[in-house]
This record gives sequence, structure tokens and C-alpha cells, in this order.
Amino acid sequence: MDNLRAAGIAIDGVEIGGESNAGSIIRFAPARRWQWLTGDRPLLALTAGAAVLFVLAVLMPFIRQELALSSANSAIEALSTQAEAAGSLRQSIDQSSGAAGVIGRERVHTGNLLGTLAAVTKLLPDDSHLTALTLREGHLTITGVSPSAAHLIDVFAKSGTFRDPTFESPVTQSDKGRLETFTISATLAGTAGS
Repeated sequence: MDNLRAAGIAIDGVEIGGESNAGSIIRFAPARRWQWLTGDRPLLALTAGAAVLFVLAVLMPFIRQELALSSANSAIEALSTQAEAAGSLRQSIDQSSGAAGVIGRERVHTGNLLGTLAAVTKLLPDDSHLTALTLREGHLTITGVSPSAAHLIDVFAKSGTFRDPTFESPVTQSDKGRLETFTISATLAGTAGS
């Protein structure tokens, strides 16, 4: 032992094997340094620790996969809510543009009532006025009074806004005799029916 120590080799103990594979340890150092070498230490704690580590090693990929799947499901749920909102907005836009298209087609087919009223008002002389205006499928019928109703046919014919103006009924004199009552029909020049 002294020779080994002089050579720089420290020997703290010797293990002697027996026939039953349960070796004996002869200690040359204090017992606290040799606790891990004891042959009588139960292997149950080490086996349990190894089993726990093994189970963790086997289960860890599944746990990670479950966490990733849960995260992906949360992201899909959030995106599906946004997709539903976008789909609802798209449907609303389609319905609005569909309604605008229907209105536009009807306006082309029947004519713009306010635009027609503005054109008629612009054409009528200041001393004439309307009592009724009807616009159906591009066909205009106006009723009113004027000092010179015959002159109105020429005004409407030259306008370019109306085509084929005619009297719907005979021109009649009002009670006072100064104004003539008229009913004129014409076709709008810009409608699909013309």
C-alpha cells in the first residue's frame, strides 16, 4: 500500500468477489466515501429511477406531438373564425353588388326617374307646369297645363332625350281659357326598350 501511494496511486479499498457474485469490500478509507459501492444497497431505487427515465424517454415525443397538435388546433380555430367572418363579409358584398346590378339593369331598362324629371323640367317653359308624370319601362307620360301645348311636342322632339313625342289625348282649354291641359307621351332615348 505504501509503495502504491509512493507511486501516486491511491487505494481506498479492495473488492473481493465470491462464488455467489456478491462481492465483499475491504475499506481503507472512511465509510462515507464508500456508500455508493456497498453491495447491500437496494437496487430497487436505481431500477425505479431507470424505469422513470425510460418512460419519460419513450413518452416525450408523444407529449411534444400532443402539444404541437394542440397548438395547431388553436391556430386552426382562430383562422376558421376569421375565415367565417371573411366569408360572411364576402357574401354581404356579393348581395350588395347583386342588388346594385339589379338596380342598374332596371335603370337601363326603365330609365332614371329623377334624371327624367330633371330633363322634363328643363324642357318645359316657365309658364307651363306638370300635374302628373309616369315613367314605365322607358315610356314617359306627362300631364300638365301650358299656354301653348302644341309648341311642347316640338320642344320634346328636338331635345334628344325623348323620342316620338305625341299627344295621348286632345288638348283642352282650362276653365279660364288662358291655359291648355295636355297629356304627352314619349320614349326615353337611352333606355333598352328604345
